[in-house]
Amino acid sequence: MLKGKHRLLQTLLAAQLNQVLKAKSLAFAELCCTFVDPSIVPDISVFTKEKTVLVYLPNEQVRIIDNLASIIPVPPWASHFSISIDELFG
Repeated sequence: MLKGKHRLLQTLLAAQLNQVLKAKSLAFAELCCTFVDPSIVPDISVFTKEKTVLVYLPNEQVRIIDNLASIIPVPPWASHFSISIDELFG
C-alpha cells in the first residue's frame, strides 16, 4: 500500500506533466495494466497521442509497435483476439 506522501508526489507529478505536455500526451498516476499475473503498475504512465503501442509480454523485452497494419501481439490465452494498430486507434 502506498503512503500518503508518495501518492501525493505521483498525483502532483502527473498533473504537472499534463500541464507541460498539453495536448501532445497524457500522464496518469498508477494506471494498472493486467493481462496475466503479475499486473504492471508504474508510478507514472505517459501516453502520447501517436498511434503507438508498447507490448509487455512475460519473459520478453518491451516491444514498440507503430506500423498501422501490425497486429498487436497478445498472450496465448487471448490468441483468438486480433486487432491492428489502425483498428485500435480508428
